[in-house]
Amino acid sequence: MSIRQARQHRGITQKEAADILGVARTTYNKYENGVHSPDSQTLVRMAQLFGCSTDYLLDMPHAPEPLLNALEREALHRLQSLSPENRNKALHYLYLLQLSEKDG
Repeated sequence: MSIRQARQHRGITQKEAADILGVARTTYNKYENGVHSPDSQTLVRMAQLFGCSTDYLLDMPHAPEPLLNALEREALHRLQSLSPENRNKALHYLYLLQLSEKDG
């Protein structure tokens, strides 16, 4: 169920996905359960919403995982909004956190 996995990775509900895509929640549920297939326009919008390729949603072999979940997107957005100096400080802090996890 690649569509379900992509939605869950993004951290949104079926209702939220259906509302964003402009389809009924029952229709969206049928996409996730393989009862119906989305048309090409809906498939492209789903890929944009979930941050993945259409191949991934179609369960194609070797399709990439969704790039970022909702929390990762928020962190990246916050990082990008910082001044260059503070961005470097934040990246240095992340580096130190990563080192402490390796040690501990």
